[in-house]
Amino acid sequence: MGFRWMLAVRVAQAVFAITVLAMSTYVAHWYAVDTDTTSAGQINILIFNSLWTLLALSYITLTPRLQPSWHSPTALLAIEVLSVVFWFAGGISLAIFLTQLVLCVGSVCAAARTACVIAVFQWLLFIVSSLSSALSLREEKPKKIDLSA
Repeated sequence: MGFRWMLAVRVAQAVFAITVLAMSTYVAHWYAVDTDTTSAGQINILIFNSLWTLLALSYITLTPRLQPSWHSPTALLAIEVLSVVFWFAGGISLAIFLTQLVLCVGSVCAAARTACVIAVFQWLLFIVSSLSSALSLREEKPKKIDLSA
């Protein structure tokens, strides 16, 4: 039963990452084409977070099946915790950026707001999966190292 709910969380993380990637690249494209400035760093952070998440989910889901020798529960937990930090930083920084805008209307602003909201949900999903990874790592029996040989 635990596998099914974690699979649902992973699918939701992938869908949210793709959605945030689409919304953020739309906003970045608008900055690049319709303004004289480059896209805001807060938007670029979310693009990075989305790509990071897709790569991390590839490692998390594929290595246990395709290359078990590369799978490490500790590395999995580190990736999960890094993802929590990345999504928290990206969501909060974009929220602060959007509140400081004098004028925010139209489809570009709606896309940025949507990306911000989904980033917060993504952060919550990674908190859940991080806690699950930490609990499963805690339940594993530590391996004894024989130093006598």
